[in-house]
Amino acid sequence: MNGMWDQGIILNSHTYNAVTNRLCKEGKSERAWELFSLMLKRNVFPGIATYSTLIDAFAKLSNFEKALMLYNGMLKCGVVPDKVMYTILINICRHRDNIYEAYDWFKEMIQENLIPDEISYTSIIAVFCKFQNMKKAEELFNEMLLQGYLPNVRTYTCLVDGYCKKNRMDKANMWFDRMIRAKVTPDVVIYNVLIAAYRRFGNLDRAHELFREMNEKGISPNKVTFSILGLDGSVAKKVQEAEEAMQ
Repeated sequence: MNGMWDQGIILNSHTYNAVTNRLCKEGKSERAWELFSLMLKRNVFPGIATYSTLIDAFAKLSNFEKALMLYNGMLKCGVVPDKVMYTILINICRHRDNIYEAYDWFKEMIQENLIPDEISYTSIIAVFCKFQNMKKAEELFNEMLLQGYLPNVRTYTCLVDGYCKKNRMDKANMWFDRMIRAKVTPDVVIYNVLIAAYRRFGNLDRAHELFREMNEKGISPNKVTFSILGLDGSVAKKVQEAEEAMQ
């Protein structure tokens, strides 16, 4: 970047954002931070896209202090948060176990005439499910439907996981079945949630039944699945081969 500048090539905020985005995707957040600092030195002022990219990257690294420092700096520069930014802030609050602040961000987003989408709704539903406030989670789910947004597998996973943690397997299965009826394809994560819950309750038959079901649907188990079932890689492979031979 310095070399391009020295050659007289003027770099604008869009160019910097593209490079910042690439660096963050490659896991080079600190390098992206250096580039961000260079932008400011060159009097190139970042827009909301650059801030969102960096704040999200540091949040995913659990460096919430730097993420929030960037957010406060963004406000001082007069950059107005958008829907994506509010969703990032909600996710930060979830990781920091701050349910009330997360909901405050969600309400502020609406007050700023930013209509939540399925990603925003799923993020706030995840917050309430994490703290097992399933009544509020379901209320937000219904609100999401009324707004015309379709829940995805992650939305359903949050609800299933929330009820599993409340030891309400009847409700967890109800939400799983509802997802299937809605023709939303399950993934390995939601199966892992259910398998782990049945394993915790000592219902190994149901846990293995779900394991077979996911294989039949062509959903490949991962290391987490095998760990939940108490199988190492070699044993797991033999189990899969045996079950495939029986089909």
